[in-house]
Amino acid sequence: MRILIAGAGVGGIVSALLLRQYGYDVQVFEQADGNSEIGAGVQLSPNAMRVLMQLGLYHDLAPLATEPHAATIRHHKTGAIYTRQVLRHLCRVNYKAPYFQFFRPDLMRVLLTAAHKAGVQINFGEKVSGYHQDAQAAYLQLQSTRAPAGDIIIAADGLHSPIRAQMLGDSPLRFGGAVAWRGVIEARLVKGQLPFEATLWAGKGKHFVAYYMQGAERYMQGAERINFVAVQRMQKMQKRRHHSDTNNYSANYSEGDNDELREAFAGWHSPVQNILAAAQHSTLWDLYDRPPSSTICDGRIALLGDAAHPTLPFAAQGAAMAIEDANVIAHTIKNHNRAQRAQGAQGKNYNAIALLTYQKIRKPRTAYITKTSRRALSLYHSAPPLKQAAFAYPALLRQQMKRIYGYDPLL
Repeated sequence: MRILIAGAGVGGIVSALLLRQYGYDVQVFEQADGNSEIGAGVQLSPNAMRVLMQLGLYHDLAPLATEPHAATIRHHKTGAIYTRQVLRHLCRVNYKAPYFQFFRPDLMRVLLTAAHKAGVQINFGEKVSGYHQDAQAAYLQLQSTRAPAGDIIIAADGLHSPIRAQMLGDSPLRFGGAVAWRGVIEARLVKGQLPFEATLWAGKGKHFVAYYMQGAERYMQGAERINFVAVQRMQKMQKRRHHSDTNNYSANYSEGDNDELREAFAGWHSPVQNILAAAQHSTLWDLYDRPPSSTICDGRIALLGDAAHPTLPFAAQGAAMAIEDANVIAHTIKNHNRAQRAQGAQGKNYNAIALLTYQKIRKPRTAYITKTSRRALSLYHSAPPLKQAAFAYPALLRQQMKRIYGYDPLL
């Protein structure tokens, strides 16, 4: 069986690796040229890392990752701790996998290397414009002259997916009510000022996140980097020239104005000030999600990741949801394919049935994550009395972590 995947981001490549592990012929088509990765941080919680460990990638990934000891929320000016939740020990003991933070190009390099070794054919510079299908196969429409045929098409082509647009029409994006400056600095520029934690400073209408990337070895060499995200509430999208990045984030971005960024967070806790003083470049993102769709499949075609369910980044689950999607879709394709062979069934499209099963499993989960991410934004930006009340109940936070990090769709 041949499977075609549109998009060589995290979700597309993990899907390809899992499907190759099950013995299928997989081809990936990616519009970028293979050298256009945007450098920023990616957080992978245990629900995602368990899948990558299943693929045998732990020993390749661990040296490139930072594993935070805790997740901490602080007062935006004083740095006083609202709440701190242990991560490293809790995740490894309770959820049987680490919580890792990566520099995205490092993560993608490991995934792409594994895909090449597994025999996945990745075609860069191939822009997908749509699809069609008949009783025998599904076909990707490319800007090149050929139209490859497969038994199944997986659309992992991001927020602005043309496959999604064809399947579901021009469903409008939902502005998330915030913009985010993203940037990376060298850790040595603020040496000793940021603990090995995923740290969030919360203020009214704004919050700031910073964490290390790229592993302990690079930290010892003075070569590690810090990823930062500075978020500000906005009533409407900003009018400026945008670039769309279809594989990375639920957003459109433009070049950030660092003076505007520093002014927006003036007077915040000193580590925030020093990180922003060291920043030489940033990108400014309008953040979007979509309400849950009625369907994410059409016959032999299925949507995955941001193409299916773009979410706001405030639960740090965007990449994790794409990896969970990949795990479920590969598993359901394998199971239904085996059922078809065992029964020798004729006249049934078991591939379409597999995709409907994938949809049934994923819709409640991704709807919950979308809702949780929106709720998190309101919590981070609430007035201090409400915030103190909310953060006074760490048991509630642990309960949410259990629901997110402990989730296994295949049990």
